[in-house]
Amino acid sequence: MTKTNDQNQGCLAAIFQIFKRNPEVIEPEKDQPLQKYPYQLRESFLSPAEFAFYKVLASAIPANAVILSKTRMADIIKVDRTIVPYSSEARLYFNQIVQKHIDFLVCQRETLNPLVGIELDDTNHSEPDKLHRDDFVDNAFEAANLPLVRVQALEAYDEGEVTRILSPYWGLESAPHCPKCDRPMLIRTAKSGEHEGKKFYVCPDTKNCRTYFPA
Repeated sequence: MTKTNDQNQGCLAAIFQIFKRNPEVIEPEKDQPLQKYPYQLRESFLSPAEFAFYKVLASAIPANAVILSKTRMADIIKVDRTIVPYSSEARLYFNQIVQKHIDFLVCQRETLNPLVGIELDDTNHSEPDKLHRDDFVDNAFEAANLPLVRVQALEAYDEGEVTRILSPYWGLESAPHCPKCDRPMLIRTAKSGEHEGKKFYVCPDTKNCRTYFPA
C-alpha cells in the first residue's frame, strides 16, 4: 500500500518533534560563555631571598651580560648522543633534566650564550633528596662544561662579595677543541695529587681519545 503525501509529511513532522525534544541533539547557544581555565597569576615570581639576590646580581654583572631566571636545564644543556647513542638511554638522561630548573643564568647580552649558572641554597638543601638533586645538577653542568656557582640564600647580600665570587666568569672564552677529534674539551679540577686544585682540559671521548692539557 502506497503512503500518501499527507502521511509522509505527518511522519516527518513526528520525527522532527522527537529531535526537538531530545536535549542531546540541541546545539549549544552561540553566545554561551566558554569554560574558564583554573589559573591565576602568582603573587610573586621570585622568593624574597631570590629577589634580594637578583637586585644585587643586576648591579654586579657587566654591561654586556644579562640575567635569566628559573631557566629549565633542558633549555641549557642537552644529551650528548655521541656518548649515549641509543634513544632509550638518551631518553632516561633527558628525563632527568627536563623538569629541573636553576635559579639564575648569566648570559652574554648579544648572543645569550650562557656564562655561569647560579643556585641559591637554603636550609632545605641539606636534606637527602635535595643533596642528591644538587649532586646531579653539579655533575651535569660539569659535563656540559658550564660553570655553576652555589650561593647561600640570605635575607640580604653584599654586592662586593657577589662581584668577587662571580667576576672570574664574565670573561670566559669558549673551550678549546681536542686536537685529535676536534670536539669541545671539558674543563676539570684535579682533586688529588701534586696538581690538586689546578684546572685542566680533557677530551669528553674518554674511551677513544684521552687527550688532556693544563687550562
